[in-house]
Amino acid sequence: MASDINRRRSFSLLVLIIVMLYGHKGDSKCDFEAIFNFGDSNSDTGGFWAAFPAQSGPWGMTYFKKPAGRASDGRLIIDFLGN
Repeated sequence: MASDINRRRSFSLLVLIIVMLYGHKGDSKCDFEAIFNFGDSNSDTGGFWAAFPAQSGPWGMTYFKKPAGRASDGRLIIDFLGN
């Protein structure tokens, strides 16, 4: 029983060391010239504003400090992927 626990601890320690050694490779920059987003439930590609132009913009301070033509007043998931 004790040897089984020691094997699990050794294996867990080995996995932890491997993850720590190779974890820095996942911190690469997004170096794409363009990212195309065709719209889903997490983004607004502007189709709503084209269909219903009478809607007013969001109130409050926006992230971009100017109108972005979106229904959101902040950043979307696609904006975070592009950084």
